Amino acid sequence: MYVTIRLADKENEEEEFTVNNAVHVMQALEPTKVLLDNQADISIMHLMLLQDVQKAQRRIRVKGVGGPQLIVNEEGVLDGFFPVHASKKTKANVLSFADVEDFYDIMYIHIRAFVMHMGDRDIVFNRKQKLYVADWGTLGMVAATLQENEQLYTKEEVSRAKLAYEFVRNSGYPSLGEAVHLITDGNVRNLPKLIPGDVERAYKIYGTHLEYLQGQIVKKTVARMLVDHTLRYVDKDLKLYMDVMHLDKEMFLVSAVEPLNLTLQCKAERESRQELGLGLQGQLAILRSRDFKPTIVYVDPQSSFWTMTHDFPGVEIDVGGKGNFVAKVDAKIRRIKETYRKVKHGLPWKLPQVLVKDLVGYSVSCLNVRRTQASSQNVCPRVLFTGMPVLYKEFSAAFGDYVEAYEGTDNTSGARSAACIAVCPVGNSDECISTRIQRRNVASGNTGNSGATISRRRKRGRKPGRKPRGDTRNNGRSSRNGRRSRYNRRRKKWARG
Repeated sequence: MYVTIRLADKENEEEEFTVNNAVHVMQALEPTKVLLDNQADISIMHLMLLQDVQKAQRRIRVKGVGGPQLIVNEEGVLDGFFPVHASKKTKANVLSFADVEDFYDIMYIHIRAFVMHMGDRDIVFNRKQKLYVADWGTLGMVAATLQENEQLYTKEEVSRAKLAYEFVRNSGYPSLGEAVHLITDGNVRNLPKLIPGDVERAYKIYGTHLEYLQGQIVKKTVARMLVDHTLRYVDKDLKLYMDVMHLDKEMFLVSAVEPLNLTLQCKAERESRQELGLGLQGQLAILRSRDFKPTIVYVDPQSSFWTMTHDFPGVEIDVGGKGNFVAKVDAKIRRIKETYRKVKHGLPWKLPQVLVKDLVGYSVSCLNVRRTQASSQNVCPRVLFTGMPVLYKEFSAAFGDYVEAYEGTDNTSGARSAACIAVCPVGNSDECISTRIQRRNVASGNTGNSGATISRRRKRGRKPGRKPRGDTRNNGRSSRNGRRSRYNRRRKKWARG
């Protein structure tokens, strides 16, 4: 009988009591696998899957999860769910079926899976050896450090994984399958006691060798996704609500497009008629490229906007009166700034000034894939505009993530990939990760300046033939020549006078 006993605090003299069965784990599971158990009255997770982990008000003693007995005194929040118990020593991650059912709808597929319907995605718990399991790693919901990965295994398993990882490096960085064959085919004699499981565990803990990616990564062939015209918005007449946004010493022209609820932005160097006019012209061209027809643009009472009223034939520029601001675009700007701040403060490095515009573009991209309450349809603004569904691959990398990007090959020994940081999705129709990237030196530099700014900076040197500062040679000769010239001019003046 596997039971869970809740212990009372020693300071408060309360009685112990027994609750329902927790879970019975027959075998060890991978650290990212999560069980959905209808016999569990509690949920318990490893720390690597949780956020905001802190000490619990009461501790519990669990049998059947951590071996003979496991005392848990921490709690954390599972992203998208609710607070759960947390422990580094748990052998299985367990979600209580009853707790999950209180939050989300669960559909049962006979002898196959449980499907949990969340607001933005579905999580499938597939049947595996009489257990219903979902892999949080494939869902992109896990970000573990190397130390956390090593804590999931015993010292002996970590030691053998390191030995296997070093063996892969010393054998010329073969693939995972080739490394397993090197160990098992018998061609290598006097090999330490390594088994295929050690190699697989090494890749789970330490990941694929960076050198393997730089030397063997190839360009993937992708198929182009067809446009579904039934998803596009039927009404082609559009209204724009436009204003200038100031953020981190930069200016952006932001437009809220109705009735699509689409948000557009472009960087502006200054609030002049030429800059704002070019920005508006570009946004109108984007809308017209999908056969939409912008008819009117609502703007604030600003002098630059007043001068643009006759610059766009067929589009009316409606300038508001004094104190009559455009509320719809102000709300969009507030959402952009909120997303910008959240992403910026989540970066492990200081955001360089040259990446401010990219983070703004990323924030706008995030807003355009979310359905707004102002829309009666369950379709996001980007799909209404393009007619193409958003691919999950766009969410495989967030702003600022380290990525190895394919750079092509010229049949030389140069690396085929480069260390980059993900910036923002391109939003095209290719079925691949459409992520705009910057080279590694963009975010480098200990002085707070970006590497790109430093590399573009022109070296200041003296012009050819120009005397450098501080050079005092021939100063006496120059002064004598100057006095002689002034004397000659005065003498000619006296002769004329």
